[in-house]
Amino acid sequence: MITIEEVRGLGEILKSYQWELNIIPPSSVAATIGSDILRLYADSASIPAIGSGQIQVSSGGHTLNYAGKAEYSQQWSVQLRTYENLDTIRLLRDWHQLQWDRRTGAQYPKADYEAVAMEVYLTDSFKNRLQTYSIYGAYIAQIGEVPLDYNSNAQISIPCTFTFDWMNTE
Repeated sequence: MITIEEVRGLGEILKSYQWELNIIPPSSVAATIGSDILRLYADSASIPAIGSGQIQVSSGGHTLNYAGKAEYSQQWSVQLRTYENLDTIRLLRDWHQLQWDRRTGAQYPKADYEAVAMEVYLTDSFKNRLQTYSIYGAYIAQIGEVPLDYNSNAQISIPCTFTFDWMNTE
C-alpha cells in the first residue's frame, strides 16, 4: 500500500518541466548570426524517443527476446516562435540551403550543414538544470508550412523537423 509520504515524495506533480533549447549550428550559420550558440524561442518540443532493437532466438518451440543495439527515433520536431522580423525564418531557410544548391543540384558534405550539437535542458522553476539531452548530427529535415490567418490572434509559429544521428543524456 502506498503511504502519503511516498506520494509527497513524487515532487510537484502539477508542474511541467521548464526547458531551454540551445543549438550549436554549423560554422557558416554561426558566422551569419555572429554567435556560436543559437538560442531559438520554442513553443513546444519533445525529448526524442529511444528504444532498442530486438533479437529473437527460437528453440524448442519457445522464442526468447533480447535487447539489441540502441535505436533512436532519428526525427525531432519543434515549434519555433517568431515575431514580425524575419530573422528566424531566414536563418532556418539559409541553414537548410546549406544541404544542396538549388540552382545546380550539387549536394554538400554533411559536415557543412549539420549542427555541432543541439541541447535540450530540463530545468526547475529556478532555471537550475536537472537534465541535459545532447542531440548529435542534427540537420533540418523539414521546415513546415507557416499558417497565416488574419482571424487569429495567435503568434506565428514555425514547425521544424530535425533529423539526427544519436543523443546522449547527462
